[in-house]
Amino acid sequence: MNSRFVVLTAVLAAGCLLITGAARTQSPSAAGSSASGKIGVIDYRNLVEEKLRAAADLYRSMMDEFHQGRAFLLELMVVIILLIDLAFLFRGKS
Repeated sequence: MNSRFVVLTAVLAAGCLLITGAARTQSPSAAGSSASGKIGVIDYRNLVEEKLRAAADLYRSMMDEFHQGRAFLLELMVVIILLIDLAFLFRGKS
């Protein structure tokens, strides 16, 4: 897994969180509820939230893949250590 890709995805997700948080802090009266519908602010907000969900799903799947790879590596190391121990056991004391 490319660590640059993980960092880029995390930065994208953080940016989407900031944009969504800023959009949520504005009340409809402050933004002008009739004007916001006309210029597509609600559509933009929905698009940002959809992209945020997609980025979160991508991040979650990448982290799952990373954890599976790490678990496989740890299991492989345990098997190697076991084989080394068995080799010394059957070889006997020299």
